[in-house]
Amino acid sequence: MVEPSPKPSLRCIAHDVTYPTFQGPAGSKTGGASDNLFAQFSSLGYFYFMNLWQKKYMVRALTSRYLYAWVPYLRYVGLNGSVARGEASKSSDIDIMIVSEPGHIFTVRFIVVGILAIFGLKRSQHRITGKICANYFITSDNLDIKPHNKKVAGWHKYMVALVDHNISNLKSQISKLHLKSQNFHNLIKEKNQWMGKYRVTIDKDQLHINQSIKPIGEEWATVRTFFEILLLPIADALEIVLKIIQIYKIKRHPLTSINPQKIIVNDKELMFHPKKHR
Repeated sequence: MVEPSPKPSLRCIAHDVTYPTFQGPAGSKTGGASDNLFAQFSSLGYFYFMNLWQKKYMVRALTSRYLYAWVPYLRYVGLNGSVARGEASKSSDIDIMIVSEPGHIFTVRFIVVGILAIFGLKRSQHRITGKICANYFITSDNLDIKPHNKKVAGWHKYMVALVDHNISNLKSQISKLHLKSQNFHNLIKEKNQWMGKYRVTIDKDQLHINQSIKPIGEEWATVRTFFEILLLPIADALEIVLKIIQIYKIKRHPLTSINPQKIIVNDKELMFHPKKHR
């Protein structure tokens, strides 16, 4: 599909910010190598409709993924919630869902959350607006998102793949299955077709830009594999230690007692949706 040419009038809303490049559908570039995200969004006419905070948080989600794409045992990261639907406001946070290799979910959470904290991007109880909320982790053998209701469908139906590692290149149990999908994003869609029966509102321009974003992943395969090999002798022990530490901290967290039903902690799923304090 041929993308429309950039409209000169869109340049009037440019800001002095340089954004990284991305590729369009089917892996073909939507512009030259020196183009930035602003130019790509403008060429789609998207900046006519994107509010300032939606633009800021969308770009933050896309740029921050380079910080954790290399994490060992991480298989997929998807952007969901209000930013994925094009409904972000000043008070919004940036929600992501993370898929890990089975048996390493606590290791992946420890590293990802640690990276976000180091760079000042981690959402906390008193630091919410514009922060990244890594609140949902599942393993690659547990991709059926539950419960099956309209609220969950609204959260995940239009998820945007930020990081996606090719299934065929992974030496994991799931890669040995005969699957139609070659990436986790499509596999997640296959496993959650139940969402199709729920009508979820999304801005058409946001849907267009979501479909144009190319996830990163395979370019980080060598680095990711290196760390997985490096951790191989201690991987199981490390997972046990990190599991004990994290469960201890989760149980002692004040929000756990407020909304215990909104928190799930086990070897296949980690979900944290406590009451938000702004």
